[in-house]
Amino acid sequence: MKKFLLSFLCCLLAVCGYAQGKDDFNTLTESSAYSRFTTPNGWVCTNASRVSIDNTIAPTINGKTSAKGTITSPTLKGGCGVLSLRYAYPFSEKKEISFHIAIKQNDIVVKEYDVINTSAAKNEVCNWSQNIGIEGDFVIHITNNSPSSKNSNIDRYSIWNIQWTECGGESTPTLDAPTFTPKEGEFIGSTEVSILATDGATIYYTLDGTKPTEDSDIYQGSFTISTTTTVKAFAKQEGYNDSPESMMTFRKVTTLSNASVAETMMAYNSGDKIVANATVVGYIVGAIDGNNVSGANFEGNWTTNTNLLLADDANETNIENCLIAQLPDNAARVALNLVDHPENHKKKVVLTGSVEAYFKVAGLKSVSAYEFIEEPWGSLYYPVSVEIPSSVKAYIVTAANNSYVTLQQVTGVLPAQTGIIYNGEWGTPVFTSGAFADVDGNLLKGTVAETRIKEEAFVLAKVDGEVGFYKAQMNQQDGTAFLNNANKAYLPVSALPAAVQGANGFKFRFETTGVEGVQVAQGKMVIFDLSGRKVSDMTAPGVYIVNGKKVLVK
Repeated sequence: MKKFLLSFLCCLLAVCGYAQGKDDFNTLTESSAYSRFTTPNGWVCTNASRVSIDNTIAPTINGKTSAKGTITSPTLKGGCGVLSLRYAYPFSEKKEISFHIAIKQNDIVVKEYDVINTSAAKNEVCNWSQNIGIEGDFVIHITNNSPSSKNSNIDRYSIWNIQWTECGGESTPTLDAPTFTPKEGEFIGSTEVSILATDGATIYYTLDGTKPTEDSDIYQGSFTISTTTTVKAFAKQEGYNDSPESMMTFRKVTTLSNASVAETMMAYNSGDKIVANATVVGYIVGAIDGNNVSGANFEGNWTTNTNLLLADDANETNIENCLIAQLPDNAARVALNLVDHPENHKKKVVLTGSVEAYFKVAGLKSVSAYEFIEEPWGSLYYPVSVEIPSSVKAYIVTAANNSYVTLQQVTGVLPAQTGIIYNGEWGTPVFTSGAFADVDGNLLKGTVAETRIKEEAFVLAKVDGEVGFYKAQMNQQDGTAFLNNANKAYLPVSALPAAVQGANGFKFRFETTGVEGVQVAQGKMVIFDLSGRKVSDMTAPGVYIVNGKKVLVK
C-alpha cells in the first residue's frame, strides 16, 4: 500500500508539472579568460568567461561580433513547462543587455525569445521567465546579440540559475508572465506604464522592487511615474498556475547642468541614468589621501593629486555630504589638485565629468573641464546682530597703507551696527544673539536706511576687473554728499591715515597667519621677509614674519 501511494504521488507531481530541472553553475571556478568550456553538468559555453556574481560563478558570454558568446545545454528530458533564469552585466561598458534564447528539438528551433533590457545597472540581478509548454526532449541555446556591433570584448552578460519545470500531457496550464509598456525602460520627465496579462487574469504588482504577492496592489489601469522605478508583477487566474514574475526597471534620464552636489548625489542614489558630461557646482573642500574614503583630508598637507572632494558648503567636513571628483592626467588635474595648489581649498568651481561610482560611492569621474567661479562681494550694515553664514567669508577693515586695506576675517555673530564686507552668497539674514565676533579696530561705518553722507568715503566696487574700495562719487546735494544704500557699509576717508586719504582706491590685503582663527596682534609690528630682511610694510603679496609669526598676504 505504501509503495502504491508513493508511486501515485510521483505520477501526480509529474503530471502537474512540479518537478524541476536546474543548473546554477555553482561548481565552476572563476576565470577571466574567454574560451570554450563545458560545465560539470554538460553545458557547453563558447567565447565565455566565468565571473563571480550573486554568490555563484556564472558563465559570462562575450559580445564580440566575430565570435558571439553562447551557452548550450545538453539534451534535457521531460519537456519544458516554465523556463526561468537570472542575468546581469558585470562590467562598465554596457549599452544594453540583449541576448537570444532558442528552444530546439531534433536541431529544429521550436520556440525563440529575445531578452532585451536597456535599464539594468551594473551587477543588478535581473530575472526572466517564460511559459514554454513543450513535451519531449529539448535543448536550450543562448546567444549574445552583440548590440554594440563591435569586434571587441564588449556587451558581456552573466547568465545563471537556469531552471525549468517539466511538462506533462495533462498538466495545469501556467499563465504567461505579464508584460509592460512602454517596452523601452528609459524615459525623460515622466512616463505612463501599462501592465498586460492573459484576459481574465488578476495582476498584482509593486513599485518599490519588492516581490509582489496577493496582498500587493491590484492593477486597475495605467499609471504615471516620474522617478526611477522598478515594477514587478505576476498574474493569477482560477484554473491556472500563477504566472512567473515579471520585472522591469524604468530609469529616468536626467541631465545635470550646473547641479549642486546634493542634487547630483540624489540623482545618483535614485538610480537615474545621468547623461554624460554632467556639470556640477561646488566648493573644493579637500581630497582623499589613500585608497578609501577613510583617507578624507579636509585640513591641508595633501598628498594625493588625483581627486578632489566637492561640497555645497565651503566648510564641509563630513564625507557623506561630499562628491568625490576624479582628476585624470589632464589640464584639470594640473590646475585643480590640492598638492600643487593648496590655495584652491574652499574655492568654488564648476566641473564637467561622468556621474558614476568612485571609491564605491557617488562620484564625478573623468573630469574633463573646469571653471573657477568668482564669489560675489558685498557690504553689510544691520541695526541688529546677525549670524554670519558658514558659506561666506566676512571681513572688517583694520588698517590702510599705500594702496591696500587690511581685511580681518570675523566669524560667529556680527554685532549690531557693524560694517563689514563679505565674499560669498549671504542669503536671508538670520537675526540672533550669542558669542559676538571681535570687531575692535573696525574702520567701516554704515547706514540702516538710504542716506546722503556728507563726507568723502570709499565704497566697495569692482573697477577694471578688480574688487576693492574706490572713492564714492559726490553727486548729491551739489557735489557735497554721496548716496549710501540701505544696510550697506562704507569706509570714511576721515578714518584713514592722512598719508593715504588722497588715494583713489585700495586693493585687499588679508590678515592671516595661514592658520584659521589665529589673528595678527595689532599695534607695533616688527616685519621681516623670508630672506630675513626687515621691511616697513607688507604691501606686496607673499609670506612675512610678523612679531615672530608667519603671515600670508594674498
